Amino acid sequence: MRTLVTQVHGSLARLTSVSELNTADESEDARAERHASWAELFFDLVAAAGVSTLAYVLRFELDAAALGLYALLFLAFWLS
Repeated sequence: MRTLVTQVHGSLARLTSVSELNTADESEDARAERHASWAELFFDLVAAAGVSTLAYVLRFELDAAALGLYALLFLAFWLS
């Protein structure tokens, strides 16, 4: 069964199966009003910029030391 990440709080994610996403019991207005807030979009942009900045570590060589450094920096970024 496939699962989707629906909410992220810190480093904990709530996984929901696809079958739990049934919206038949919601009103048409409630379904039409689902969209991302400006804060969510901003933090998505921060996360994308952070990952791309961290990828700068791998620009010259792709060796074990560079991958280890990237993994360590990514973990620190993700947990902050």
